[in-house]
Amino acid sequence: MINLSIANTAVFLAIASLHALRLAFQLPVRVAGHEVEGWVSIAAVIGALVLAALNWRAIHSPGKTEWLKLLLALLIVDAVLAFYSWKAGLSYWGLEAKAFAWWLLFDLVAIAVLFWGIRRKKN
Repeated sequence: MINLSIANTAVFLAIASLHALRLAFQLPVRVAGHEVEGWVSIAAVIGALVLAALNWRAIHSPGKTEWLKLLLALLIVDAVLAFYSWKAGLSYWGLEAKAFAWWLLFDLVAIAVLFWGIRRKKN
């Protein structure tokens, strides 16, 4: 499990690095025919670095709380991506805008349940 978690941290750092390079060289990116703005890469760099830090922390923490925080962060990133895809009207992986709205709703419910569980566990 630890090797997989270390690999996850490396993947998050690679994603952050690739988005930083995209910003540095001002490379255009298209997803489903939609031009992705630069602010998305800024958010991706920050998000990937946060995920890498949370993942690294979870590896070195004995309890479940750090893993739950990592899962919460992953769900938040997924919700942001679903919201962006929904509002931009993107269509990829066989999903249309309406499907992204439902996915966002699922993410928000899961985030609320997980957040409540983490807060309850601390008390």
